[in-house]
Amino acid sequence: MTERRVATFQILLSGFFFGFLGIWGKWAFSLGIEPGELLAIRFSIASIVLFTYLFWRNRNSKSSFPWLSPFHLILCILLGILGYAVFASCYFIALKGLSA
Repeated sequence: MTERRVATFQILLSGFFFGFLGIWGKWAFSLGIEPGELLAIRFSIASIVLFTYLFWRNRNSKSSFPWLSPFHLILCILLGILGYAVFASCYFIALKGLSA
């Protein structure tokens, strides 16, 4: 499979999952899961999937894992906490009071 087809598949898959995020969020709320818990579950699953993919992809290289420099690691953590996590929290909190 060419890189272009893989990228197209990833874009379509991402759009599919983001499109259903509101519906899955409402379903989780109906089960009694709070927005903070839902985000913790979501980010934990995403971390496991991402690290598994990165490890599998680089299994034959000299370094077994693509480590970041300390600066880039701190930058990624700050972006995740102050950027995406804040906005995702706002989305799920708003979704709790709105329809999907």
